[in-house]
Amino acid sequence: MKSETQISNDSLKASSTKTLFSEFIAAATASQLDTLIHPVNTVVTRLQNHGPIHSVNELKEVALTQSEIPNAVQLSAAGTSKKTKIKSLWSGVGASAVQKLLARSLRFVGQGHLQQQTQSYLEPLVQGHASKETVQTLSGGLAGVEIGVLESIFFHPLDTIKICQQVGKKPTFGGLYQGFNAALGRNVLASCVFFSVYNGWVSHNKNEQPSMKDNFLGSTLAGVTNTVILNPWDVIKTRMQTANHKTTMAEMALNLFRLQGIRAFASGLGTKLLIQTPVKAIGPFLMFQLLKDYLQKKSAENVSDAPCKTAAIPTLTK
Repeated sequence: MKSETQISNDSLKASSTKTLFSEFIAAATASQLDTLIHPVNTVVTRLQNHGPIHSVNELKEVALTQSEIPNAVQLSAAGTSKKTKIKSLWSGVGASAVQKLLARSLRFVGQGHLQQQTQSYLEPLVQGHASKETVQTLSGGLAGVEIGVLESIFFHPLDTIKICQQVGKKPTFGGLYQGFNAALGRNVLASCVFFSVYNGWVSHNKNEQPSMKDNFLGSTLAGVTNTVILNPWDVIKTRMQTANHKTTMAEMALNLFRLQGIRAFASGLGTKLLIQTPVKAIGPFLMFQLLKDYLQKKSAENVSDAPCKTAAIPTLTK
């Protein structure tokens, strides 16, 4: 017969498993918001691969033309029907859906657990020297760095396949990790900035769990900040992934500046801020938080209705 301690441990394990499962379900569901706006992502990718736009007609041609060579945009568009152009906006959607599913699950679920471990390690070290809010913000940033590294290592090939298909280039096995250095720096900075800003905002909340308003405002601030800071990195990464030869970040950045000026690094920024950021940067994380809280609440209610007592489900936000 099991002792009360064994029963309590078994109940805690069961609750933790349910919590983890609910987080994965929430992350997988939220990740598919990206799929809904894949055509917008394709337009952004093509704009970043092309460079500064000088007219509305040029914007239309670049956005709706699947061409890996910017100078050949009008030539390739001449014999292409409007229906084909619209259909091309969904190029790479399969690789994108898989990549977002895996990456969002790692980022949203893994981030919480890594942050919790990092925070429990840092608190004794900085006790009396830093506030709880500062420790939470720092822990979120450090955990984000770890997530960014893992995301780059495992999912960069899928991102390369998606981008090559969006601009009409056939991806090669040897080029799957092309632009990896830019992607690594971009993903590390993205996760670090997003979760630092988000945790910096919600850490001032006095409640154990952030309210929907705090989640929305924190996600919005983090998403917009991320978009503005990371757009130059995205431009360089995209150019490196679609280049016909391997090149370094410094070489690509210098070539872009020499040929197209500083405006090249802002390519696609307007579209991202107006359309992509609200849905892609803010929406998935906000939906993840809401779904996670709902599923964990339902799980907790089921546990409380059970005949035996179980330990409370740990929260990952604070």
